Amino acid sequence: MSESRNLPVTLCDHVAQPTGKETLRRSIGRAIVALAHTLRPHLALLLILAATCGASIYYERHLPLLEGAEEAGFIGSALDSLDLYDDPAYAELADQFGDHEAAERSPVYRVLSREAVRLALHIGKDTAPIRTNPYLRQYDLTSSANQNTLLYPLAEGGVARAVRWLRFLSLLAILGATVCAYVVANWLTGHRAAASIVAATCGLLPNSLIMASTANADALTALVAALLLALSVRLWQRPPTLGRAVLWGALPALAILVSPSLRAISLVPLLVLILNAKDAREWPGSRRAWTGVGYAAILFVALRAGAGLLSASSEPLVLSVAQAVAGAHAQSASTIVQRFAQAFWGLLDWRSVPLDRVIYTALNALALVSAGGLGLALVRRTWQHQALAGRRGWWIVLIFVALSSVRFVWMLLRNNGLLVEGQAALLVPGTILLALGWAEWLPHRAHWVACAVLSGLLLSASLALPQADQRSIPPAPLDLSYLEDENITPVGIAFGDELYLVGYSTDTDTVARGDRLTLRLIWLVRKQPKEDYTVSVAITGRQQMQVGIVDTMPGGGQSPTSQWVPGQIVQDEITVPISPRANTPSKGEIRVSVYRKAKEVSLKAHAPDGSPLGSSPRIGDIRLVSPNVVQYAPRTAMQVDFGGTIRLFGFGAVPAQPALGQVWTIDLYWQALAPIDRDYTVFAHLVNAYGRILAQTDEQPLQADYPTTMWLVGEQIHDLHAIAVPERLVGEPYYLLIGLYDPTTGERLTYTAADGTVNDHVTFGPLAPSEP
Repeated sequence: MSESRNLPVTLCDHVAQPTGKETLRRSIGRAIVALAHTLRPHLALLLILAATCGASIYYERHLPLLEGAEEAGFIGSALDSLDLYDDPAYAELADQFGDHEAAERSPVYRVLSREAVRLALHIGKDTAPIRTNPYLRQYDLTSSANQNTLLYPLAEGGVARAVRWLRFLSLLAILGATVCAYVVANWLTGHRAAASIVAATCGLLPNSLIMASTANADALTALVAALLLALSVRLWQRPPTLGRAVLWGALPALAILVSPSLRAISLVPLLVLILNAKDAREWPGSRRAWTGVGYAAILFVALRAGAGLLSASSEPLVLSVAQAVAGAHAQSASTIVQRFAQAFWGLLDWRSVPLDRVIYTALNALALVSAGGLGLALVRRTWQHQALAGRRGWWIVLIFVALSSVRFVWMLLRNNGLLVEGQAALLVPGTILLALGWAEWLPHRAHWVACAVLSGLLLSASLALPQADQRSIPPAPLDLSYLEDENITPVGIAFGDELYLVGYSTDTDTVARGDRLTLRLIWLVRKQPKEDYTVSVAITGRQQMQVGIVDTMPGGGQSPTSQWVPGQIVQDEITVPISPRANTPSKGEIRVSVYRKAKEVSLKAHAPDGSPLGSSPRIGDIRLVSPNVVQYAPRTAMQVDFGGTIRLFGFGAVPAQPALGQVWTIDLYWQALAPIDRDYTVFAHLVNAYGRILAQTDEQPLQADYPTTMWLVGEQIHDLHAIAVPERLVGEPYYLLIGLYDPTTGERLTYTAADGTVNDHVTFGPLAPSEP
């Protein structure tokens, strides 16, 4: 009996017990199954995140290191804080970007970049000096060149590794922001399909891909803004316990350590707590509820004050307001809207090079469609009186959008329309409204199809993004046969004994004031350049006044002359902005100078025969005109056609009669009837009754600043001539003779009068000179 009673125990001893590895394997299997079961309803989100990763990595591989906005600023600040500013490899980078304002605005990212650089330099040191572009204009969209940070690609090593680590961190931040957008949209709508449309818009928007591919604080700012939005919506929908309320109401105060653009929206969670205090769970009475809110507010103020000491100090409010008011007068509303759209869409890197206006116009039209959808949703909900639970919190999204938009417009006005701060804080709330506005036009059953189509379109656009990048590119070596192009104007000027300007070409022979002139310079490398030369192109207008100038490194900084090879033919494209205040019409002279480094010493120019040409020789001319067609209404109208090509259609004089011993100003109004093949001289002769010339001016139109060969057919020209009238005149009556002649031959242009006679001048008079 005793053996039978012990039998079960004996049998149990022989049953195989699971080993530790099997237990771990089963636990992992159960965890995977549970995770798959949890994520299965959100498969669309996972696919969107995967597409975002792929597109961001693709764009990152095509974006040179330190070419992203503010990348050089954070890396330069890190090198400076690590006392590496005297290291030859990093001296230029630390000197130019060591005190960059971007690093001052974000203490959190400043610490991250410093630690990334510190760790990366321990692993591998750069082998070549990092040479910066002294003419970098990263924030100025009106700049015509020099968007490149470096003079040539960054050498692989420690800094390169640090930049890639920080870019990977940006990618993780954008993925997190996309997940937050999905969660918030799901809370507000209760439909995963609509939330997936939001996630696709947020993750695959060009601005998101740029932020995910660059090493700056934008992606981290977008993530923190998304977390603040999610926290605010959740606090409104489900009030927390007292302890959590104090914590969630105070922690957002630290958001300004990431970016000052979060300063205003970080107040929203505390605002939600105040509005929701009476409904808070586990708060027995209203008195205790308001006590909890008070604790949260006190802690918020304390943390914000401490964070303010660590972040960059802002300008005094009075000065900031004055700058904004001045900017409001200087910048038009259309410019602000255009800059705002460029920043939101992010095509391409909005702080350096934008795309064509047509693209932004199309994208803005899509935004208007979304706005119409949001208006339609508001009408439907109001008309049908549908009080959906998901509607609780929409006002929070609107507040985030409003506060971010107001701050961005304020910054634009303060900085004269320059884009010096990103719209990362607007990314998630903006894309939520944008995507749900589109979705409102479709029935719920079509949302999944819309999500797939939208994801495909955005992914295709992201893959084309690197090819559309309009940053300055290195000058390409050219075959000599290219110089046979009829558009190449030969020049033949030597700068020093290393560079020879073979010729140039332009995209047009006429440019309006306020527009841009694209110039292609054709260089021959005669000897190996020992330095990185600066090329300066200047356009001068009337009275040799400068109306446009660009100082640049070849290729916008991507191809320094020290890398050129003897015998190489190089084309360098330079775009010169023309001042909107230039006097037109006028002949514009194109002048080229070459300087050592950053315009320190100019190289002397010589003609092919060795004769000196100075330091800024003229290489050609361009026609400068008004952007609008100019029509004149002269005081005295007429119609005198000289040579069938030039019409004198008006005359005026100030004063009406000449005054002895004074300057008499003659107003002549010309119009070109046909192309003119030579530069005629206008003569204005004051003669007596015997034909003797008593006073005269003989000069080309507009004091030789707009010769007749540059006149456009149909163009009207207001030409002024000043005659110095003698103090004493003899041989009255007196007459004024007006005409034109060829200065090389002296031959005058003639016209046929109404009576059939042929004349070579127009006679005004008799005149009655007055005493001064």
